[in-house]
Amino acid sequence: MRYLDLEHEYGHVRQLTERFDDQPLRTIRVIEYPDGRVKDISDQGGALTTWQNTITEYHNRLDEFLRLEKRDANSELLKEHAQGVKYWREQYLNKGLKGGRSPSRKSWVQKHFSDLPILESRYKDAVGSTLEE
Repeated sequence: MRYLDLEHEYGHVRQLTERFDDQPLRTIRVIEYPDGRVKDISDQGGALTTWQNTITEYHNRLDEFLRLEKRDANSELLKEHAQGVKYWREQYLNKGLKGGRSPSRKSWVQKHFSDLPILESRYKDAVGSTLEE
């Protein structure tokens, strides 16, 4: 595993352990049997829903891009990560926030990811353009 990928996953660990003190969540739950078989049991509760996952992933992608930009990563790597930010922003808006039609989801974002507008602003400044609405 690349260190970069490890940092990405560690970002998720930090999100889920630091931001959900009322109920720690996971992205997925699995059981690994002694014979090596793995069974997905995410539907047993305590796991992020699909819409929550899109918000969490978008937040992590923004944070990751800004971390790389601060380290003066090369332009190819930044471009690759900007594409990931763009993709997850679309998912965040469409699935996460239901196109802005879900006040309860907006409230969830404000509660758990109140720094999202700051990250978006820093991202806009870093890439030198505005995010598409």
